Amino acid sequence: MLRNKRYKLTKSVLALDAVVRQGWITIPAGEIIRILAGPNGEGNEMIDILWDGRMLTMFAIELAAGCEEITNGNAAADIPSVALDAPTRKQR
Repeated sequence: MLRNKRYKLTKSVLALDAVVRQGWITIPAGEIIRILAGPNGEGNEMIDILWDGRMLTMFAIELAAGCEEITNGNAAADIPSVALDAPTRKQR
């Protein structure tokens, strides 16, 4: 399941604005995205993502071709605050 996984783009990708539908948007390499939903395995090749506070739709194949999964907490500083699920607490 891809939901809530985060990825760092290793190359620029194209995405559609899922709300406004203003055409294709280029998300630059180095940006962090979070998967919201999809693909559903029924021929749906699109995924919903969160980037820069915006819900967008992109091709699922782009995850394999141009993204690296973020698996550690060290990359949290690179993620916009709107993409974080919960605030972090300082250790004493």
